[in-house]
Amino acid sequence: MKKVSLSFRVDTGLRAQLDNRAKALGVKESNLVREILSQYFDKETEIARLRSELKGLRHEFFGLSKSISKTREDLALGVEALLVSGNKKVEPERASAWVDENMRDC
Repeated sequence: MKKVSLSFRVDTGLRAQLDNRAKALGVKESNLVREILSQYFDKETEIARLRSELKGLRHEFFGLSKSISKTREDLALGVEALLVSGNKKVEPERASAWVDENMRDC
């Protein structure tokens, strides 16, 4: 990729930090600034990708949550029906109360 010049002003404290870091790493200040900018924009791209992925996962989670709720309700209804129609028949009100207490209020 073709490189172009870029110049800008920074406060003296930031310039001193840049100088110290470049010396510690044994690189030119311009190379350090180039690397910092490159990492920054790579991170921004990664953050945007992660946000998009998170949005998709949230959507998936809410879909699963609805599906689980529906499955639990279907199971509760099935248990209630079995209690009422099984060998030892239970009155419908008692079966409904048991299911509400043990399955629906979880």
